[in-house]
Amino acid sequence: MTEGDIRRSSLKLVGLVDTLLHSQGPCTVAIYHPFRNEPNLLSLLSNPDLRGFQWALPVCNEGNTEGGLGGSADAFLDFALFSKDSALQTGKYGIPVPVSPVMVKPDVMLIPCLGFHREGARLGYGAGWYDRTLSRMVVKPFTVGICFAEDEIADSFTEAHDHILDAIVTPQEIIVV
Repeated sequence: MTEGDIRRSSLKLVGLVDTLLHSQGPCTVAIYHPFRNEPNLLSLLSNPDLRGFQWALPVCNEGNTEGGLGGSADAFLDFALFSKDSALQTGKYGIPVPVSPVMVKPDVMLIPCLGFHREGARLGYGAGWYDRTLSRMVVKPFTVGICFAEDEIADSFTEAHDHILDAIVTPQEIIVV
């Protein structure tokens, strides 16, 4: 996809995510800072229709030992309060994170996907951050995969450690699993 395609698709995604979030009511939403060619949803933070919502960015918590791409087996994500005016610094993988993090528990998690299946499976970069994080949570948030329609995979590909999404949003539709 070109930069223009990503920008246009991101705008469509923002409209559908706005609709989906209204069904959840004001709550704390874990959003993400776009990485590589992921959809950009950050304009949601400036949407006056979403006043009353809190936003949080994922922050990598490395766990106790060093590891490869995904950190250690006990590495997970924390979520730091975030607004359009938050000061950011470069975090793991070069992804921006808040300078002075105040950690919160999200009610909704917007999770970027490189691929998805309509039954709720998602592919990420393969490091397992979101799956490990969801495994640690006592109260599970409503999970929403954010994807480009072109990234749909026809064959199911779930593995035992995968957490199934509650919904998937593409620029064309909201899929409730």
